Amino acid sequence: MLKDRVTIGLAIGLLADAVKLAFNYLCFKLNFTDVVFWQIVAGTALSRADIFTPLGLLVGALADIIVTSILGSVFIYLIYLTGKESLYLKGIGFGMLMWINFFVIVQGLLVHEKIPPTPSGLLVTFAAHFLFGLALAFFAQLLTANFGEKQERKPQPQVFQAKMRFRKAIKPEKLK
Repeated sequence: MLKDRVTIGLAIGLLADAVKLAFNYLCFKLNFTDVVFWQIVAGTALSRADIFTPLGLLVGALADIIVTSILGSVFIYLIYLTGKESLYLKGIGFGMLMWINFFVIVQGLLVHEKIPPTPSGLLVTFAAHFLFGLALAFFAQLLTANFGEKQERKPQPQVFQAKMRFRKAIKPEKLK
């Protein structure tokens, strides 16, 4: 079982991203959207001509994978701080927050001219981020045994304990 929160977060971010990308690709193949996420992500940094090239897809893929893995770690820490109650609701809320941030704000500011959004395309991104949030919660629950519980503090090294005893022994009022 994974024990490090950052590693768990990276893993659940990648797994949830796979769910999101699979849904996006299915919608792309069914002609509900004209582009895949990697092209939209590439549009934040590349010209319109480069977005649809293999290297443009690679740039978009790298950016998407890095961002979603980091978001997985952010989600794990959110659950660690707030608890595991209503886990799936928190996952959906997190996914919706990411949709607003990345596809409404960022796409509106940076990608709108390069890839004009369509109503069906925006609905696909909405549904994909809904699934992303659910997948974050599902994989977080699956990959952790004591999810959301604070771990016991590790005993401090002997040197640290000695410093603390020294500080307690010499109180500021004794130094006057």
